[in-house]
Amino acid sequence: MAVVESLNVKNISLNDEEDFYNQKLCGKTYTAGWILDSLRSNDEEYKRLHGNRKVKRIEAIDISGGKGFVSIVMQCIIYFDNPKDDQDIYTTIIKVPGTDSIDEVISNVDAKFELEERFIVNLVKFHKFECDFYTNLAPKLEIPVPKVFKTMPWVYKKLEGCLHMEDLTNKGKSLTFFETMNISQVRAVVRHLAHIHKQFLVMDESEWKGKFMDNQKAFTEGTDQFVKFIDPFLKMTKGYRDEMAVLIERNKKLASSSKFVAYINCQAYHDLGLKPVLVHGDLWGGNTMWKLNEHGDITNEIAAFVDWQICHEGSPMSDLARIMTLCCDGSVRREAELTIIEYYHELLTKDLATVGEKNPYTVEALKKAYDICFFGQALQLLVMPIFIGGALKKSPELEFMNEAKLDKGVQRSFHAWQDMDRKLQGDYKYLFEKYGQ
Repeated sequence: MAVVESLNVKNISLNDEEDFYNQKLCGKTYTAGWILDSLRSNDEEYKRLHGNRKVKRIEAIDISGGKGFVSIVMQCIIYFDNPKDDQDIYTTIIKVPGTDSIDEVISNVDAKFELEERFIVNLVKFHKFECDFYTNLAPKLEIPVPKVFKTMPWVYKKLEGCLHMEDLTNKGKSLTFFETMNISQVRAVVRHLAHIHKQFLVMDESEWKGKFMDNQKAFTEGTDQFVKFIDPFLKMTKGYRDEMAVLIERNKKLASSSKFVAYINCQAYHDLGLKPVLVHGDLWGGNTMWKLNEHGDITNEIAAFVDWQICHEGSPMSDLARIMTLCCDGSVRREAELTIIEYYHELLTKDLATVGEKNPYTVEALKKAYDICFFGQALQLLVMPIFIGGALKKSPELEFMNEAKLDKGVQRSFHAWQDMDRKLQGDYKYLFEKYGQ
Protein backbone atom coordinates (compact mmCIF):
# COMPACT_ATOMS: atom_id res chain seq x y z
CA MET A 1 0.00 0.00 0.00
CA ALA A 2 1.28 3.46 -0.84
CA VAL A 3 2.56 5.54 2.05
CA VAL A 4 1.31 9.12 1.90
CA GLU A 5 2.75 11.78 4.16
CA SER A 6 1.40 15.30 3.87
CA LEU A 7 3.58 18.11 5.16
CA ASN A 8 1.21 20.97 5.82
CA VAL A 9 2.72 24.43 6.11
CA LYS A 10 0.64 27.60 6.07
CA ASN A 11 1.96 30.95 4.91
CA ILE A 12 5.60 29.94 4.75
CA SER A 13 8.02 32.81 4.72
CA LEU A 14 11.24 32.23 2.80
CA ASN A 15 12.99 33.76 5.79
CA ASP A 16 11.30 31.51 8.32
CA GLU A 17 11.14 27.97 6.95
CA GLU A 18 13.20 26.12 9.58
CA ASP A 19 10.35 24.02 11.01
CA PHE A 20 9.11 23.14 7.54
CA TYR A 21 12.60 22.31 6.31
CA ASN A 22 13.15 19.78 9.08
CA GLN A 23 10.08 17.63 8.38
CA LYS A 24 11.21 14.25 7.02
CA LEU A 25 9.60 12.55 3.99
CA CYS A 26 8.11 9.11 4.63
CA GLY A 27 10.38 8.68 7.63
CA LYS A 28 13.55 9.02 5.57
CA THR A 29 16.53 11.30 6.14
CA TYR A 30 15.52 13.67 3.38
CA THR A 31 13.35 16.59 4.37
CA ALA A 32 10.98 19.04 2.74
CA GLY A 33 13.70 21.65 2.98
CA TRP A 34 16.24 19.42 1.26
CA ILE A 35 13.80 18.90 -1.62
CA LEU A 36 13.10 22.59 -2.01
CA ASP A 37 16.77 23.54 -1.84
CA SER A 38 17.60 20.98 -4.53
CA LEU A 39 14.72 22.11 -6.77
CA ARG A 40 15.61 25.76 -6.43
CA SER A 41 19.28 25.06 -7.14
CA ASN A 42 19.24 22.27 -9.73
CA ASP A 43 15.89 21.92 -11.52
CA GLU A 44 15.74 24.45 -14.36
CA GLU A 45 12.07 23.71 -15.06
CA TYR A 46 11.11 24.32 -11.43
CA LYS A 47 13.08 27.58 -11.38
CA ARG A 48 11.45 28.71 -14.63
CA LEU A 49 7.91 27.84 -13.57
CA HIS A 50 7.95 28.58 -9.86
CA GLY A 51 11.13 30.37 -8.86
CA ASN A 52 10.94 31.11 -5.13
CA ARG A 53 7.18 30.83 -4.74
CA LYS A 54 5.94 30.17 -1.24
CA VAL A 55 5.13 26.51 -0.60
CA LYS A 56 2.00 25.53 1.32
CA ARG A 57 2.62 21.81 1.75
CA ILE A 58 4.39 18.75 0.34
CA GLU A 59 2.91 15.27 -0.03
CA ALA A 60 5.42 12.42 -0.18
CA ILE A 61 3.99 9.22 -1.66
CA ASP A 62 5.75 5.86 -1.83
CA ILE A 63 5.11 4.78 -5.43
CA SER A 64 7.52 1.80 -5.43
CA GLY A 65 4.51 -0.48 -5.73
CA GLY A 66 6.41 -3.79 -5.94
CA LYS A 67 8.28 -2.76 -9.10
CA GLY A 68 11.59 -2.33 -7.33
CA PHE A 69 12.99 -4.18 -4.36
CA VAL A 70 16.18 -2.36 -3.48
CA SER A 71 14.88 1.18 -3.09
CA ILE A 72 11.96 3.32 -2.02
CA VAL A 73 10.71 5.67 -4.74
CA MET A 74 8.84 8.71 -3.44
CA GLN A 75 6.81 11.09 -5.54
CA CYS A 76 6.89 14.49 -3.85
CA ILE A 77 3.98 16.79 -4.71
CA ILE A 78 4.58 20.47 -4.01
CA TYR A 79 1.53 22.65 -3.34
CA PHE A 80 1.93 26.41 -3.51
CA ASP A 81 0.43 29.28 -1.58
CA ASN A 82 -2.28 31.11 -3.55
CA PRO A 83 -2.53 28.49 -6.34
CA LYS A 84 -3.94 29.49 -9.71
CA ASP A 85 -6.04 26.31 -9.91
CA ASP A 86 -6.06 22.65 -8.82
CA GLN A 87 -3.36 21.84 -11.37
CA ASP A 88 -0.97 24.44 -9.97
CA ILE A 89 1.41 21.92 -8.39
CA TYR A 90 4.86 20.51 -9.10
CA THR A 91 6.05 16.93 -8.70
CA THR A 92 9.51 15.45 -8.35
CA ILE A 93 11.02 12.08 -7.44
CA ILE A 94 13.32 10.98 -4.63
CA LYS A 95 14.80 7.49 -4.83
CA VAL A 96 16.29 6.18 -1.58
CA PRO A 97 18.22 2.87 -1.74
CA GLY A 98 17.68 0.36 1.04
CA THR A 99 16.14 -2.96 1.99
CA ASP A 100 12.68 -1.85 3.20
CA SER A 101 10.83 -3.04 0.10
CA ILE A 102 12.71 -6.30 -0.26
CA ASP A 103 12.28 -7.07 3.46
CA GLU A 104 8.51 -6.72 3.08
CA VAL A 105 8.41 -8.98 0.03
CA ILE A 106 10.58 -11.65 1.67
CA SER A 107 8.16 -11.78 4.60
CA ASN A 108 5.38 -12.68 2.15
CA VAL A 109 7.05 -15.31 -0.03
CA ASP A 110 6.76 -19.05 0.48
CA ALA A 111 10.52 -19.60 0.66
CA LYS A 112 13.12 -19.09 3.36
CA PHE A 113 15.26 -16.47 1.70
CA GLU A 114 17.73 -14.51 3.79
CA LEU A 115 19.56 -11.28 3.01
CA GLU A 116 23.25 -11.77 3.68
CA GLU A 117 25.70 -9.02 4.54
CA ARG A 118 27.38 -9.44 1.14
CA PHE A 119 24.06 -8.51 -0.47
CA ILE A 120 23.90 -5.28 1.51
CA VAL A 121 27.46 -4.48 0.46
CA ASN A 122 26.41 -4.97 -3.15
CA LEU A 123 23.39 -2.69 -2.75
CA VAL A 124 25.63 0.11 -1.55
CA LYS A 125 27.89 -0.49 -4.55
CA PHE A 126 24.91 -0.53 -6.91
CA HIS A 127 23.83 2.89 -5.68
CA LYS A 128 27.30 4.31 -6.31
CA PHE A 129 27.33 2.90 -9.84
CA GLU A 130 23.95 4.44 -10.59
CA CYS A 131 25.06 7.83 -9.27
CA ASP A 132 28.22 7.61 -11.40
CA PHE A 133 26.19 6.69 -14.48
CA TYR A 134 23.73 9.57 -14.17
CA THR A 135 26.38 12.11 -13.16
CA ASN A 136 29.27 11.26 -15.47
CA LEU A 137 28.04 9.18 -18.40
CA ALA A 138 24.37 9.81 -19.19
CA PRO A 139 24.88 13.53 -20.05
CA LYS A 140 27.31 12.49 -22.82
CA LEU A 141 24.94 9.99 -24.45
CA GLU A 142 21.67 9.93 -26.38
CA ILE A 143 19.76 7.66 -24.02
CA PRO A 144 16.17 8.24 -22.84
CA VAL A 145 16.71 8.61 -19.09
CA PRO A 146 15.23 10.91 -16.43
CA LYS A 147 17.07 14.10 -15.51
CA VAL A 148 18.89 13.67 -12.22
CA PHE A 149 19.27 16.85 -10.20
CA LYS A 150 21.30 15.68 -7.22
CA THR A 151 22.83 12.48 -5.84
CA MET A 152 23.91 11.60 -2.32
CA PRO A 153 26.19 8.68 -1.34
CA TRP A 154 24.93 5.77 0.76
CA VAL A 155 26.94 4.76 3.84
CA TYR A 156 25.17 1.77 5.35
CA LYS A 157 23.66 2.53 8.78
CA LYS A 158 25.28 5.98 8.74
CA LEU A 159 23.98 7.96 5.77
CA GLU A 160 20.99 7.28 3.52
CA GLY A 161 21.82 7.72 -0.14
CA CYS A 162 19.43 9.16 -2.69
CA LEU A 163 18.86 10.29 -6.24
CA HIS A 164 16.70 13.34 -6.79
CA MET A 165 15.25 13.25 -10.31
CA GLU A 166 12.47 14.49 -12.53
CA ASP A 167 9.05 12.93 -12.28
CA LEU A 168 8.14 11.07 -15.47
CA THR A 169 4.97 9.43 -14.16
CA ASN A 170 2.76 11.89 -16.04
CA LYS A 171 4.63 11.13 -19.28
CA GLY A 172 5.21 7.40 -19.05
CA LYS A 173 4.26 4.19 -17.32
CA SER A 174 6.10 0.95 -16.63
CA LEU A 175 4.81 -2.61 -16.80
CA THR A 176 4.60 -5.07 -13.95
CA PHE A 177 6.13 -8.53 -14.23
CA PHE A 178 2.68 -9.99 -14.86
CA GLU A 179 1.99 -7.75 -17.85
CA THR A 180 3.24 -8.73 -21.31
CA MET A 181 5.30 -6.82 -23.83
CA ASN A 182 4.19 -7.15 -27.43
CA ILE A 183 6.31 -7.52 -30.58
CA SER A 184 6.13 -3.81 -31.41
CA GLN A 185 7.41 -2.95 -27.95
CA VAL A 186 10.26 -5.44 -28.27
CA ARG A 187 11.27 -3.82 -31.55
CA ALA A 188 11.13 -0.38 -29.91
CA VAL A 189 13.54 -1.60 -27.21
CA VAL A 190 15.86 -3.00 -29.87
CA ARG A 191 15.91 0.30 -31.76
CA HIS A 192 17.14 2.05 -28.63
CA LEU A 193 19.61 -0.69 -27.72
CA ALA A 194 21.19 -0.58 -31.19
CA HIS A 195 21.63 3.20 -30.93
CA ILE A 196 22.99 3.02 -27.38
CA HIS A 197 25.47 0.30 -28.36
CA LYS A 198 26.60 2.29 -31.38
CA GLN A 199 27.52 5.15 -29.07
CA PHE A 200 29.68 2.96 -26.84
CA LEU A 201 31.35 1.32 -29.82
CA VAL A 202 32.50 4.68 -31.24
CA MET A 203 33.10 6.83 -28.15
CA ASP A 204 36.44 7.27 -26.42
CA GLU A 205 36.87 4.06 -24.38
CA SER A 206 38.49 5.98 -21.53
CA GLU A 207 35.04 7.44 -20.80
CA TRP A 208 33.61 4.09 -19.73
CA LYS A 209 35.67 0.98 -20.42
CA GLY A 210 36.97 -0.67 -17.27
CA LYS A 211 34.92 1.61 -15.01
CA PHE A 212 31.80 -0.58 -14.74
CA MET A 213 33.24 -4.05 -14.24
CA ASP A 214 32.20 -5.10 -10.72
CA ASN A 215 28.52 -5.36 -11.54
CA GLN A 216 29.19 -8.14 -14.06
CA LYS A 217 28.90 -10.51 -11.12
CA ALA A 218 25.74 -8.97 -9.68
CA PHE A 219 23.65 -12.10 -10.28
CA THR A 220 26.26 -14.59 -9.07
CA GLU A 221 25.33 -13.77 -5.47
CA GLY A 222 22.55 -15.91 -4.08
CA THR A 223 22.73 -18.78 -6.59
CA ASP A 224 23.24 -21.11 -3.63
CA GLN A 225 19.73 -20.22 -2.44
CA PHE A 226 18.06 -21.35 -5.67
CA VAL A 227 17.05 -24.74 -4.23
CA LYS A 228 14.89 -23.00 -1.61
CA PHE A 229 12.53 -21.87 -4.37
CA ILE A 230 12.01 -25.23 -6.08
CA ASP A 231 9.20 -26.60 -3.91
CA PRO A 232 7.28 -23.29 -3.72
CA PHE A 233 7.47 -22.99 -7.51
CA LEU A 234 6.30 -26.54 -8.14
CA LYS A 235 3.33 -25.93 -5.86
CA MET A 236 2.30 -23.14 -8.22
CA THR A 237 2.43 -25.28 -11.37
CA LYS A 238 -0.63 -27.18 -12.48
CA GLY A 239 -1.07 -29.27 -15.63
CA TYR A 240 2.70 -29.45 -16.33
CA ARG A 241 4.09 -30.01 -12.82
CA ASP A 242 5.67 -33.37 -13.64
CA GLU A 243 7.41 -32.04 -16.75
CA MET A 244 8.64 -28.97 -14.86
CA ALA A 245 9.96 -31.16 -12.06
CA VAL A 246 12.03 -33.11 -14.60
CA LEU A 247 13.43 -29.88 -16.09
CA ILE A 248 14.35 -28.56 -12.65
CA GLU A 249 15.98 -31.79 -11.57
CA ARG A 250 18.12 -31.89 -14.71
CA ASN A 251 19.20 -28.26 -14.48
CA LYS A 252 19.23 -27.56 -10.77
CA LYS A 253 22.99 -27.82 -10.45
CA LEU A 254 23.39 -25.38 -13.33
CA ALA A 255 20.98 -22.94 -11.65
CA SER A 256 22.98 -23.14 -8.42
CA SER A 257 26.34 -22.61 -10.13
CA SER A 258 27.84 -19.17 -9.53
CA LYS A 259 30.60 -20.17 -11.97
CA PHE A 260 28.05 -20.65 -14.76
CA VAL A 261 26.39 -17.29 -14.10
CA ALA A 262 29.83 -15.64 -13.97
CA TYR A 263 30.72 -17.26 -17.30
CA ILE A 264 27.55 -15.91 -18.90
CA ASN A 265 28.13 -12.34 -17.73
CA CYS A 266 31.91 -12.06 -17.65
CA GLN A 267 33.46 -14.40 -20.19
CA ALA A 268 31.08 -15.74 -22.86
CA TYR A 269 31.07 -12.60 -25.01
CA HIS A 270 34.89 -12.59 -24.99
CA ASP A 271 34.93 -16.20 -26.17
CA LEU A 272 32.63 -15.23 -29.03
CA GLY A 273 34.88 -12.34 -30.03
CA LEU A 274 32.27 -9.66 -29.30
CA LYS A 275 33.25 -6.15 -28.29
CA PRO A 276 31.60 -5.18 -25.00
CA VAL A 277 29.12 -2.35 -24.50
CA LEU A 278 27.64 -0.81 -21.38
CA VAL A 279 24.77 -3.04 -20.28
CA HIS A 280 21.81 -1.75 -18.27
CA GLY A 281 21.79 -5.04 -16.37
CA ASP A 282 18.22 -5.01 -15.10
CA LEU A 283 16.22 -4.14 -18.19
CA TRP A 284 12.68 -5.40 -17.65
CA GLY A 285 9.16 -3.99 -17.60
CA GLY A 286 9.52 -2.27 -14.24
CA ASN A 287 12.55 -0.31 -15.44
CA THR A 288 11.18 0.64 -18.86
CA MET A 289 8.75 3.55 -19.05
CA TRP A 290 6.42 3.68 -22.04
CA LYS A 291 5.02 6.92 -23.43
CA LEU A 292 1.33 7.56 -22.84
CA ASN A 293 -1.29 8.63 -25.37
CA GLU A 294 -3.90 11.34 -24.83
CA HIS A 295 -6.03 8.85 -22.88
CA GLY A 296 -3.23 7.93 -20.50
CA ASP A 297 -2.76 4.48 -22.04
CA ILE A 298 0.62 2.90 -22.73
CA THR A 299 1.90 3.15 -26.29
CA ASN A 300 4.68 1.25 -28.07
CA GLU A 301 7.19 4.11 -27.74
CA ILE A 302 9.74 4.36 -24.95
CA ALA A 303 9.79 7.37 -22.61
CA ALA A 304 12.81 6.35 -20.51
CA PHE A 305 14.97 3.56 -19.17
CA VAL A 306 15.35 3.90 -15.40
CA ASP A 307 17.20 2.20 -12.51
CA TRP A 308 20.78 1.83 -13.73
CA GLN A 309 22.14 0.37 -10.47
CA ILE A 310 23.74 -2.69 -12.02
CA CYS A 311 24.93 -1.22 -15.29
CA HIS A 312 28.13 -2.94 -16.35
CA GLU A 313 30.46 -3.72 -19.20
CA GLY A 314 29.20 -6.81 -20.98
CA SER A 315 27.53 -8.61 -23.86
CA PRO A 316 25.49 -6.62 -26.42
CA MET A 317 22.81 -9.31 -26.10
CA SER A 318 22.49 -9.18 -22.31
CA ASP A 319 19.73 -6.56 -22.04
CA LEU A 320 17.78 -7.97 -24.98
CA ALA A 321 17.81 -11.46 -23.48
CA ARG A 322 16.63 -10.13 -20.13
CA ILE A 323 13.72 -8.07 -21.38
CA MET A 324 12.59 -10.79 -23.81
CA THR A 325 12.70 -13.50 -21.15
CA LEU A 326 11.24 -11.60 -18.20
CA CYS A 327 8.69 -9.48 -20.05
CA CYS A 328 7.38 -11.62 -22.93
CA ASP A 329 5.11 -14.62 -22.69
CA GLY A 330 6.52 -17.69 -24.40
CA SER A 331 4.54 -17.19 -27.61
CA VAL A 332 5.68 -13.57 -28.02
CA ARG A 333 9.31 -14.33 -27.17
CA ARG A 334 9.50 -17.32 -29.53
CA GLU A 335 8.00 -15.31 -32.38
CA ALA A 336 10.35 -12.35 -31.77
CA GLU A 337 13.40 -14.62 -31.65
CA LEU A 338 12.81 -15.59 -35.29
CA THR A 339 13.86 -12.15 -36.57
CA ILE A 340 14.93 -9.86 -33.72
CA ILE A 341 18.69 -10.50 -33.86
CA GLU A 342 18.78 -9.71 -37.58
CA TYR A 343 16.75 -6.56 -36.88
CA TYR A 344 19.24 -5.42 -34.22
CA HIS A 345 22.19 -6.16 -36.53
CA GLU A 346 20.61 -4.22 -39.40
CA LEU A 347 19.91 -1.19 -37.21
CA LEU A 348 23.38 -1.18 -35.69
CA THR A 349 25.00 -1.50 -39.12
CA LYS A 350 23.07 1.51 -40.45
CA ASP A 351 23.76 3.61 -37.35
CA LEU A 352 27.49 2.89 -37.39
CA ALA A 353 27.64 3.71 -41.12
CA THR A 354 26.51 7.28 -40.35
CA VAL A 355 29.88 7.87 -38.67
CA GLY A 356 31.91 5.81 -41.14
CA GLU A 357 32.24 2.71 -38.95
CA LYS A 358 31.53 -0.96 -39.69
CA ASN A 359 29.52 -3.33 -37.56
CA PRO A 360 32.00 -5.44 -35.55
CA TYR A 361 29.42 -8.18 -34.91
CA THR A 362 28.12 -11.02 -37.07
CA VAL A 363 24.55 -12.27 -36.84
CA GLU A 364 25.82 -15.76 -36.03
CA ALA A 365 27.91 -14.56 -33.07
CA LEU A 366 25.04 -12.40 -31.79
CA LYS A 367 22.63 -15.34 -31.89
CA LYS A 368 25.02 -17.44 -29.83
CA ALA A 369 25.54 -14.58 -27.39
CA TYR A 370 21.77 -14.16 -27.08
CA ASP A 371 21.27 -17.86 -26.35
CA ILE A 372 23.92 -17.87 -23.64
CA CYS A 373 22.49 -14.73 -22.01
CA PHE A 374 19.02 -16.27 -22.28
CA PHE A 375 20.13 -19.25 -20.16
CA GLY A 376 20.98 -16.98 -17.26
CA GLN A 377 17.67 -15.13 -17.51
CA ALA A 378 15.63 -18.33 -17.79
CA LEU A 379 17.23 -19.69 -14.63
CA GLN A 380 16.26 -16.53 -12.72
CA LEU A 381 12.76 -16.62 -14.15
CA LEU A 382 11.80 -19.58 -11.98
CA VAL A 383 12.21 -17.40 -8.89
CA MET A 384 10.34 -14.36 -10.22
CA PRO A 385 6.68 -15.53 -9.85
CA ILE A 386 7.35 -16.43 -6.21
CA PHE A 387 9.32 -13.33 -5.37
CA ILE A 388 7.24 -10.75 -7.23
CA GLY A 389 4.06 -12.59 -6.26
CA GLY A 390 4.99 -11.69 -2.68
CA ALA A 391 4.48 -8.02 -3.59
CA LEU A 392 0.91 -8.47 -4.87
CA LYS A 393 -1.76 -6.73 -2.84
CA LYS A 394 -3.76 -9.32 -0.95
CA SER A 395 -7.52 -9.09 -0.49
CA PRO A 396 -10.53 -11.40 -1.07
CA GLU A 397 -11.70 -9.41 -4.11
CA LEU A 398 -8.25 -9.69 -5.73
CA GLU A 399 -7.82 -13.42 -5.10
CA PHE A 400 -8.88 -14.66 -8.53
CA MET A 401 -7.01 -11.91 -10.37
CA ASN A 402 -3.81 -12.68 -8.45
CA GLU A 403 -4.24 -16.37 -9.19
CA ALA A 404 -4.42 -15.63 -12.92
CA LYS A 405 -1.34 -13.40 -12.73
CA LEU A 406 0.66 -16.07 -10.97
CA ASP A 407 -0.45 -18.71 -13.48
CA LYS A 408 0.78 -16.45 -16.27
CA GLY A 409 4.15 -15.92 -14.60
CA VAL A 410 4.60 -19.62 -13.95
CA GLN A 411 3.77 -20.50 -17.56
CA ARG A 412 6.29 -17.92 -18.79
CA SER A 413 8.92 -19.62 -16.63
CA PHE A 414 7.90 -23.05 -17.88
CA HIS A 415 8.27 -22.09 -21.55
CA ALA A 416 11.66 -20.49 -20.90
CA TRP A 417 12.91 -23.58 -19.10
CA GLN A 418 11.66 -25.79 -21.93
CA ASP A 419 13.67 -23.76 -24.46
CA MET A 420 16.73 -23.53 -22.22
CA ASP A 421 16.78 -27.28 -21.62
CA ARG A 422 16.33 -28.06 -25.33
CA LYS A 423 19.30 -25.89 -26.25
CA LEU A 424 21.49 -27.13 -23.39
CA GLN A 425 20.86 -30.71 -24.49
CA GLY A 426 21.57 -29.73 -28.11
CA ASP A 427 24.00 -27.15 -29.49
CA TYR A 428 25.12 -26.01 -26.04
CA LYS A 429 25.55 -29.37 -24.38
CA TYR A 430 29.21 -28.51 -23.81
CA LEU A 431 28.07 -25.87 -21.32
CA PHE A 432 25.71 -28.28 -19.57
CA GLU A 433 28.47 -30.87 -19.28
CA LYS A 434 30.91 -28.32 -17.90
CA TYR A 435 28.66 -26.59 -15.36
CA GLY A 436 25.54 -28.72 -14.89
CA GLN A 437 26.78 -32.18 -13.98
